[in-house]
Amino acid sequence: MSSNSDLSTRFSVGSAADSYKEMIEAERSLLHERAKSALSLGIPAEEKKFLEDAIVALSGLDQLVEIIDKNLNGVNRTVALSNLEKTIRAARVIGSHAIKNPVSGKLQTKGAASVQNSRSEHLDFLVEKHVKIELQKHPSLSANAIMNRILKPVNEELTKIPRPLTAVEKKMERERMRQVATLINRRDKGKLEVGEFDADIEKLKPLEPKEKEAKPDAIRRRVTKILAKIRKKAA
Repeated sequence: MSSNSDLSTRFSVGSAADSYKEMIEAERSLLHERAKSALSLGIPAEEKKFLEDAIVALSGLDQLVEIIDKNLNGVNRTVALSNLEKTIRAARVIGSHAIKNPVSGKLQTKGAASVQNSRSEHLDFLVEKHVKIELQKHPSLSANAIMNRILKPVNEELTKIPRPLTAVEKKMERERMRQVATLINRRDKGKLEVGEFDADIEKLKPLEPKEKEAKPDAIRRRVTKILAKIRKKAA
């Protein structure tokens, strides 16, 4: 006859195993989402084929978990699921940070340049817009006077523009996505009530970083250039 202590231990072990299964499903969902996102980047056909094959191979995780569930019990089952979850997570981290991929490197370089160009273009547009507004009201204003007038409104608009995530923010967002996937799995299995799920999801809002304010010198240079161009054209 089993004691209460034995029953408690079995429940604890079973609960831990179920938690590891949820984390495995969350990691698989995260990998699947990343692979699908990568396929939309316009990558070379060979890289695309590798990713498509990898997505199909992810189904092997389900089969492996089934084998563990069928052939192992108690602590052995929990340890096996724990090691599987750690291995998947380690592979994801290594794949994200330790492998030099010429395609991803090219995309990162292109992305970094695009981010800088995008910010510069936003600032150019905003400065020119506000310079023209001030000139309509005060045609004879100097570049310095215009800069002082538009500094605040330009930065107010600039800081409302979303910017791409930094490396640290991307890491935080990946962790958020993993937590969201775990919550979804728990909800789908009936382990979370609708109200609990909604409350937990509300705490996991995505990051929405905005552009930083432009320095006065950066705005002043643009004002001088734009003003000279406008007055030369009007002469």
